[in-house]
Amino acid sequence: MDKISSRYASALLDIATQLNRLDEYKAQAKLVGSAFRDNPAFAQLFDKTQISVKEKKKLLSDVFGSQVDEMMINLLSLLIDKKRIRLTEEIMNDFIHLVNVSRSIEEGIVYSIRPLSDEDLKQLESQLSKKHNVSVELINKIDTSLISGLKIKFKESVIDASLSYQLESLRETLREGRS
Repeated sequence: MDKISSRYASALLDIATQLNRLDEYKAQAKLVGSAFRDNPAFAQLFDKTQISVKEKKKLLSDVFGSQVDEMMINLLSLLIDKKRIRLTEEIMNDFIHLVNVSRSIEEGIVYSIRPLSDEDLKQLESQLSKKHNVSVELINKIDTSLISGLKIKFKESVIDASLSYQLESLRETLREGRS
């Protein structure tokens, strides 16, 4: 965690805890973080000096106003004022991580060649939760080098059920057989 982003994330955690709205703010943090991550052009708008601070804040309010709490809009406005809006995605990720730690939720990453549906992701989380006897939350990341299948990084282990891994294993087996 970056020191600056972790301070903002910790402050957001304190507020969400005091208001007893951790789950609500976590969902909003996912929404805001993904908006900045998935839309680089949107994030770059806030670096433009031709757009005034007032216009940037109005843009945030227009985009997120109906979907996030006023407190989250205030945080984003503060980030604009402090010229730290580029840290938004990192702050949201740090906040989500802190919420997960406070709730004893284990985090993992599932790699796939295309985005998984929410239902598929929930099913994987449920299976891992039952197998490891802990609450699990997975993040889906795209990795086209897998060819097909999935690769899951969870705790200290990797579950690789991708075609690229199977082909590499077959290649190694054939090399060993020839030696």
